[in-house]
Amino acid sequence: MIFSVIVTAVIFIVLAAACIRAVCISGGFGRGRRIRRLCMTPIRRPVEVRCSTYIKIFGAALAFRIFTYAVTPFVMYIIMGSTDRGIENILSHWQLWDAHKYLNIAIYGYGSMMHDNQYLGLVFLPLYPWLIKLVDYIVGYPRISALIVSTFCYCISCCVIYRLTLLDYSKRAAKNTVIFLSIFPWSFFMGGIMNESTLLLMSSLCLYFIRTHKWLRAGIFGMLAALSRLVGVVLVFAYFAEWLEEYRVITALRQKRFKDFFMTIFKKGLFVLIIPFGTVIYLIINYICTGDPFAFLQYEETIWNQHSQFFGITLNTIWHYASDANKSLVTRYAIWIPQIFTISFCALNMLYGVNKTRTMYMGYLIPYLIINISASWPISGGRYMSAALPMFMIMGGCSEKYDTGAAAYIIISGILYGVFLVGFLMQRSII
Repeated sequence: MIFSVIVTAVIFIVLAAACIRAVCISGGFGRGRRIRRLCMTPIRRPVEVRCSTYIKIFGAALAFRIFTYAVTPFVMYIIMGSTDRGIENILSHWQLWDAHKYLNIAIYGYGSMMHDNQYLGLVFLPLYPWLIKLVDYIVGYPRISALIVSTFCYCISCCVIYRLTLLDYSKRAAKNTVIFLSIFPWSFFMGGIMNESTLLLMSSLCLYFIRTHKWLRAGIFGMLAALSRLVGVVLVFAYFAEWLEEYRVITALRQKRFKDFFMTIFKKGLFVLIIPFGTVIYLIINYICTGDPFAFLQYEETIWNQHSQFFGITLNTIWHYASDANKSLVTRYAIWIPQIFTISFCALNMLYGVNKTRTMYMGYLIPYLIINISASWPISGGRYMSAALPMFMIMGGCSEKYDTGAAAYIIISGILYGVFLVGFLMQRSII
């Protein structure tokens, strides 16, 4: 109960502070000393990045992903003592949990998983399976195609994230942001048959174009993020926050510059409506399959025992399962206890960064966290947070001042990355 109350309070405090900050920068609330402190944003001249730098980042990311794959036969033959041979058996260790559904959708479509006239796979969004299908036209082997899509989405994301972070922070912070994200304990899913890397790529591109005020491109990649996972639609808040602050919309209204206000809306603001169109496409798919655009909500509850609720209740549920000595030690230490630390870490991260990073990043991170901890059965919270990009950017900025903290994170997170990776490959409850 205490855990739920504290985290809930922190989330609401950060949410209130971010809203006040956005309104103040846009021209509201005046400029008292405390408001000025809240609204201060470090201004850094963007650094040019050479093409060779992107090649190095991409190469390092690809090498790290290949190393992660190379752990698979080690776990199979040394730790598990498997006598199976061949690429099929190695790939099977990556085709776990939701991976089966994504592959079935990619190969056969949503109609491939039917039970009692219900579309079991309809709760999974289409962009990742579509990309698998596209690559598989060339490769001709769905599981390898899926791993290629995930790997290249992750590698490209690292380049985008480096460039995005460099717009507001130093090269050191940008480098650390990529490292922190890559060794997050659940980040090995970025190379698995899951849609985390797809969401990461589309959301990072959307945030980059929001930050550089290329609004049409921001809308398009936001739409693709919303087609990757439903939570991608909350990029509208990041878009709105940056648009509000950049064009001092409230100032224009206060000064009765109505022409400027409406021109700003029509020329810059309306592109935000492209982002939820990704969700609309998904609803259309639901309607085509079932005749009900919201059928996925029914399937979430009846088939997957999942529904949305106030996130404070979910936090209480997580604490209950983490502290219940009667529960399996494997699930407690693989799922529930790590989520306690991950959610607490993210909440403290937001509290630290609310006045140290641009409001647009908080506009994405706050609802992203809220939605991901609002599920009634939150077994994949750690995996979902691996794509919470602003969290790692705040950490990267923090690392400019705190070398010891950065080193401690790298050591601890790197160890946990290896532990969770081995647990996943051994088919433990790493979901």
